[in-house]
Amino acid sequence: MTVSKLRPPTDDRDKWERGLDPWHEDAFPDQFKPQALRRGTRQQGWFELDGAGNRIAFYPDGVEI
Repeated sequence: MTVSKLRPPTDDRDKWERGLDPWHEDAFPDQFKPQALRRGTRQQGWFELDGAGNRIAFYPDGVEI
């Protein structure tokens, strides 16, 4: 399970960084908020990074991997 003080279980420690849910309505400008996937309290979690440092996946805290 992912939590704020425990990285997802991989050997590559540089592959992860903390952040806020990118699909939450608060991440969008006002005109795009209706298209957001999530509402309510915006969760924190872990972003998975590719070899170039791009964010390729988001795992909210509490998710099992």
